[in-house]
Amino acid sequence: VYLYFLFLALGIVIDLVLGRGIFNLWSYPNFNILENLILYIFIYPFGSFVMLLSYLSIFKNIKTEKAKRLKPIKIFLFYLVIGLILTVITVFTAPNLSVMAFGIMFFAIIFFIEIFNNKKGNITLSSLFFSNPKKVSTILLFVTIINSLIHEHPNVYAQEWVYSSFLFKVKLF
Repeated sequence: VYLYFLFLALGIVIDLVLGRGIFNLWSYPNFNILENLILYIFIYPFGSFVMLLSYLSIFKNIKTEKAKRLKPIKIFLFYLVIGLILTVITVFTAPNLSVMAFGIMFFAIIFFIEIFNNKKGNITLSSLFFSNPKKVSTILLFVTIINSLIHEHPNVYAQEWVYSSFLFKVKLF
């Protein structure tokens, strides 16, 4: 129940407030009020469950005994490098300040969650990465591609939501 309400809140904040509101990255041109309610009450929470479980089920195969607590500076550098790589990709594919600002906010949230979980002694993505970089990178890439195919690719044809930025309009297939 806790995760459902967390995913409901995240769906509202990320989609409605940030994606459609502040940064104007996408819209649902054909949705009425009822369809928007269904989107937030059912689609986002259950889609989030599917994504979370896809990552967790794959990562359970990584041996965690090598993963250890990291110094916050190492976590910061880990996310800084990933953020810089994504920023360069964004600058060359879609020099859109909204996309970059959205990405920075999203990364900042993940960074602070990592710091908090690391401080509590929990295994984090960055600690898993440093314990087995090749395996974790491969798994992240594979699961992210699968999730994008499941959640985003069908919309290429359905056009239920429309992206405002060129970056999101690139078709992979």
